[in-house]
Amino acid sequence: MPQKIKRPKPDKKPEPDRPSLQQVIENLEQWVNSPGLQPPN
Repeated sequence: MPQKIKRPKPDKKPEPDRPSLQQVIENLEQWVNSPGLQPPN
């Protein structure tokens, strides 16, 4: 009889893969306010 292949159960992640909207807004503000960002010509 063939043996069944045991598949590892996926671990539950405490945080979702997608960042929350609040994190996106904060990251965007930090990027916009960074000194390395050049204004459009």
